[in-house]
Amino acid sequence: MNKKGLLIVDLQSGFKPNHQLVERIRFSITNENFSSIVMTRFVNLPNSLFRSVLNWQEDGGDLVLDVPDAIILQKNGYGLTQKHVELIRQLGCIEWHVSGLETDGCFVQTNPIKT
Repeated sequence: MNKKGLLIVDLQSGFKPNHQLVERIRFSITNENFSSIVMTRFVNLPNSLFRSVLNWQEDGGDLVLDVPDAIILQKNGYGLTQKHVELIRQLGCIEWHVSGLETDGCFVQTNPIKT
């Protein structure tokens, strides 16, 4: 069986995602047969470089979609930690669909997800 997963990157209220994007992702969750759904949630820590260097004082906010069986990975930067990558690998999916916000910067930073 070809297990496929969905990785939703930083789809949070603080980033003000486009309603159409949110609805397309909701449609995919409902109509695709994903064996695993992983969502990332960016948290801007008080002493982060985002605050001290980039002067970005905001936080990512709450996740926009409530997906009961999703695995939520909190992160404090663009990419995922090695621990996150290992958890994703353990899910056993050989095909991943990536969606959400800032997928170019955030996902490119997490290149070693190859199975």
